[in-house]
Amino acid sequence: MQLFTKLCLSFLATILLTNAVKAQTSTAKRKSSNAYRNNFQRVASGSNSNSTFEIRADGTLWAWGDNSNGQLGDSTTINKKSPTQIGSDNKWVNVSAGPDRTLAIKSNGTLWAWGSNRFNGLGLSNASGANSGLNANLQALTPKQVGTDNNWVSVSAGRFHSIALKSNGTLWGCGYTDYGQLGLGYSGTSELLVQIGTDSNWVGAAAGYYHTTAIKSDGTLWAFGDNSFGELGDGTTTQRLSPIQIGTDTKWVSVAVGNYITTCQVSQGC
Repeated sequence: MQLFTKLCLSFLATILLTNAVKAQTSTAKRKSSNAYRNNFQRVASGSNSNSTFEIRADGTLWAWGDNSNGQLGDSTTINKKSPTQIGSDNKWVNVSAGPDRTLAIKSNGTLWAWGSNRFNGLGLSNASGANSGLNANLQALTPKQVGTDNNWVSVSAGRFHSIALKSNGTLWGCGYTDYGQLGLGYSGTSELLVQIGTDSNWVGAAAGYYHTTAIKSDGTLWAFGDNSFGELGDGTTTQRLSPIQIGTDTKWVSVAVGNYITTCQVSQGC
C-alpha cells in the first residue's frame, strides 16, 4: 500500500512538472511573438485614474484613456482609445497617474506635472496664472516643470494630493490635506511642494485616496492622513495629521495603496 501511494505521488509530481514546463514554454513563445512586450519598461494607472501611461524602453512617454482634464498631456482634452506619444522627449523614467492629473520624472531628476490643478495637486501656483502654464480652468494640457530642483527620484499621485521623494531622502507633498494626508501636522491645502518634517531617510512613499504611507531606510513603516477604514494600519480609525510609525517591524521594503487600503511587502525571513 505504501509503495502504491509513493508511485501515485511520483506520477502526479511528474504530470505537474510537465504541465509547468509546457506552460512556461507557451508563455515564452507568446512573449517572443509579441515584440511590443519588450518595448516598455514602466506602466502606470492609479486606483483613482481612468488613464494609463507607459514609459517605453527608449524613454518616450505614451498615454491613453480619460483626458477630460488634459491629464494625458497631449495638449488636448480629447479621450484617446490607443497609446499616444506625449511630446517628443525621451528622458522619462517615472510616472504616476491620478484621477485628473499626472506627475512624472525625467532622467535629469526634474519633476513635471499636467492635468487639473484642482486643490493644487500639481504643485504649480494658481496665482501665477499663465506664468505657471495653467489655462483659465486651472489645467496644464502639456507637461510643466514643477520648480527647478533636479534631484527627484519618485512621485505618487493620490486623490487630491501628491507625494514626491528626493535623492537626499527628504519627503515632499502638495495639494489637499484636510485629512492630514500631507503629514504637515495641520489640515488645509498646500499650493506648492513643501517638505514633510525634517527627516532625510525616506526611501519610498505612496499616496492613496486621502492617506499616505511611506518607508524609511531603517525598514520602518509610516502612515498619515485619513483612517476611517483603518487604512493606516495602526489598529485604530483615528485620523493622523503627522507621520506615525506602524508597528515596530524594521523589514518593510515596499508599499502600495488603493482608495482605502494599504498593502506592504516585507523582506524575506521576517
